[in-house]
Amino acid sequence: MGFSWRLAAAALGCYSAPASGAHCAACGSLYRPGIPTMDWSYTMKNLFFFDAMLTPKIITFVYWLLLLSVAVSGLGMMFSGYGSFLGGLGTLIGGAIGARIWCELMIVLFKIHENLQKIANRA
Repeated sequence: MGFSWRLAAAALGCYSAPASGAHCAACGSLYRPGIPTMDWSYTMKNLFFFDAMLTPKIITFVYWLLLLSVAVSGLGMMFSGYGSFLGGLGTLIGGAIGARIWCELMIVLFKIHENLQKIANRA
């Protein structure tokens, strides 16, 4: 699967309309097929002044890194002389569940922040 400008723009919060010549709902820039529609000045302003949170986009990447490290350590414990098979299996199961719970809690904190920000902007 190749790199998709639409997916990259959507991950950063810029959702383009499917029709050529239409405007993006998030940033207002004109959508042209094959050209990414991203208003970088708006995005950078939000990041520099902490109006937009960068960490929720990173948490998914951290989750996959945690799963990879859990798999390597669990399999290493199972098939090496360092640990036991059951200990490695416990590490695989417990580590995968623990990583998921930790990442979900982090996402919940940022969702609470987003909802509080929406409430504050309405008032």
